[in-house]
Amino acid sequence: MSGFFGLRKDVLGKGLKAISPIGYKVALEIFVKCQIKSYEEVAFNFAPRTIGESKLTGKVIVHYLKHLRMLYDFSFGTLFYVIIALLVIIAFYVLHKVLALIL
Repeated sequence: MSGFFGLRKDVLGKGLKAISPIGYKVALEIFVKCQIKSYEEVAFNFAPRTIGESKLTGKVIVHYLKHLRMLYDFSFGTLFYVIIALLVIIAFYVLHKVLALIL
């Protein structure tokens, strides 16, 4: 989600009061909070960097993951945490069964 994006005023109005983007992923925030279901893309290619360096650091990645968690909370509420807990329980169950077969 890089570059320019545009949308109709009525679409933005659906979630304008809920939008509180952190970081630089404003489009992601708008997509989630304005409940955008369909969109068109115009592809473009980045040229190799000739000056400067990437701003992508570990801190930026952690910030992005926090933002994703916030958006999941907004979209799914506690259901997200229930699903994660169930997946963890299933993973431990499967791991337990696999280890029982091996040992």
